[in-house]
Amino acid sequence: MTLAAITMTAPEAASPVQMYRATYSPDDNKLRLYAASRLDPETYKSA
Repeated sequence: MTLAAITMTAPEAASPVQMYRATYSPDDNKLRLYAASRLDPETYKSA
């Protein structure tokens, strides 16, 4: 498994920079992205 850190921007985000952790699995040829932070409970409920 390969680990990498990447930076992406999202125009709808409160902050222009979002950090993600990415993993690649050659077994199933998938790239998985995981957000570095989570939404607060109030925002999560409204989403």
